[in-house]
Amino acid sequence: AVALPVAAHGRVEPELLERPPSTLLASALAALAGLLALSVGAELVVDATTLIVALNGLWAAAAGILGWLAAQLANVHRTTLAGGVAGLIAGSVSVLPASPWLDSTSSVILGLAAGILGHVAAVAARRGHAGIWATPIAVLYVPAVIGFLGTGLFAHGPGLVFSGHSDLLTAQLLGLGAITVYALVVSAGLAFATERLLGLRRR
Repeated sequence: AVALPVAAHGRVEPELLERPPSTLLASALAALAGLLALSVGAELVVDATTLIVALNGLWAAAAGILGWLAAQLANVHRTTLAGGVAGLIAGSVSVLPASPWLDSTSSVILGLAAGILGHVAAVAARRGHAGIWATPIAVLYVPAVIGFLGTGLFAHGPGLVFSGHSDLLTAQLLGLGAITVYALVVSAGLAFATERLLGLRRR
């Protein structure tokens, strides 16, 4: 996703661009199934935690939809199916790093925050002429940041809210910084190499 800005040279479709409802619904179902599979599959075994992981993913996805649509309604005074799909992905991504260690309330909080802040980020990125950066920032990066922070804050046991200690939160912030740099460097390198070797088609 981060490689796309380099490839597309700032071209992006607007968030509110209408698409056929069947296409959007199929995209939503595919995204939800994939993200839930990632969460559940990371457990490697089926045990008592598996149901918790799946339910937390569903809670966060539902909350993400509500958060994005509420922010969209406040901003542009209407909601769209595309906004609902974006909120679903944002909510699911937000809980992905932390689903085994969260309860349903924490999952809903993270999903709502991801939906609301994801929409805010999308609007800000477009106004700042971020081009295609707007999509990965709003739907992937901002929710991932919320998930990293949510783990540090709400994880049962070592989370700051429950333990009073900031060790896990500090580790999550360091991890977020490391993976951000890694993603930028590797993705930009791949995009540059692809454009040099094969060329990239632009819209």
